Amino acid sequence: MNNKYKVMLSYYTYSTILNDIDAFRFYKNNGDTNKNKFINKLITNYYEIVNLSIKKLEDNLLSLLKDIKNKEELVNDILKIKERNDDSDSKKEYELTFISTKESNNALLDIEYSNYSYIFTMSGYLRKLFNDYAKLNQDERERIIFKSEIDLINTAIKNNKKIFFKVITKKDEEIIEEKHEVSPLGIFNSKDRQFAYLIYYTSSTYNVINLYKLVDLRISRNFKDELSSSLNEKINGDLDKNDPQFINSPIIKCKIKLTKKGQKMFTKIFINRPKPLKIEDDIYYFECSINQLFQYFSRFGSEALVLDNEKLTNRLFNFFYFGYKNIKKYEK
Repeated sequence: MNNKYKVMLSYYTYSTILNDIDAFRFYKNNGDTNKNKFINKLITNYYEIVNLSIKKLEDNLLSLLKDIKNKEELVNDILKIKERNDDSDSKKEYELTFISTKESNNALLDIEYSNYSYIFTMSGYLRKLFNDYAKLNQDERERIIFKSEIDLINTAIKNNKKIFFKVITKKDEEIIEEKHEVSPLGIFNSKDRQFAYLIYYTSSTYNVINLYKLVDLRISRNFKDELSSSLNEKINGDLDKNDPQFINSPIIKCKIKLTKKGQKMFTKIFINRPKPLKIEDDIYYFECSINQLFQYFSRFGSEALVLDNEKLTNRLFNFFYFGYKNIKKYEK
């Protein structure tokens, strides 16, 4: 039986969940976001971790109060007071509703009859679960949502097996389905803690893919390809210079001159920020993916000037030039 639940959340927690639904591509066939599927997956994959954190706090309190009589009752009271205080610290202005599914019913039943029902109401427990989730880095949240996929990939790696998956894309209203059988290397985080990526390889090359793109993921009966020392060295070298999502784009060397404002922007904008080899006054030296440099410095406009790389200069020029032409076209 599927039940309807309602939980009141702060804006921060509520917006984090909605943003993750988009970021991790939880969509229905008609293109609408699939909030219900996401919420039920989050609860199923995360509630046991929440239970462990409560249990750890309970054990710590019992240890501190080991010489006090009736310490179990005192710990219960402390935990209830803590939960009331934590709950009152955040404004609960946004209503999140969902309907349980076959996937989450067992988890919700465990929560309802758990040892912690003396502390929480069901809505209070779910609010704690969502609040704890929202405090994590995005890549940590992604690992929770895609726990079953990551567990399967790690099992394949442990057993030296290949994996199957499909990648489905849409081009000009046509659905394109690509099938892959590859050797998984591992799950790698981006340095800015935004996403986690699967790096996989064949006998001669390697690639990277977002976890949310893996469809019909399965373990193959075939054993993994042997990872040659030269390919392993190339992967490690590329990862040293680039975030995982950029490892397949050409690596370039360049110098970029930043204005005073550009230097402040460089310290504040951390998403996709490339690591400079060195900095001399206002000149920043880089050796990394051209895609990473383009994505990062295209936000700087006139505050960044590429000094010695024609390919990057042309990409930035075309980006701004055709953007300007498009604006002028609609002004007429």
